[in-house]
Amino acid sequence: MPQVTLATRNVFVYDGTTGALVGGCRQFGTTSIAEFFFSLRLFIVAPTDFQLFHAETNQYITADQQGNLQLGTYIVCSLGIP
Repeated sequence: MPQVTLATRNVFVYDGTTGALVGGCRQFGTTSIAEFFFSLRLFIVAPTDFQLFHAETNQYITADQQGNLQLGTYIVCSLGIP
């Protein structure tokens, strides 16, 4: 995976079937939860389900929650092709 020097990633995307890191991005705290899930669905092209986990609070974030994603480290894990 190419190294980006502009901003350190705080969102890491893992393949749940292999455990491999497959992507990531920087989330600056101004993205709504709905916008973030929408953009994830654009980039995860296989018909798969995924979970978003906030590492600092040890909580899962769901698409139906309101508000902006807080700053912090997030882990996105695909659950495999249904």
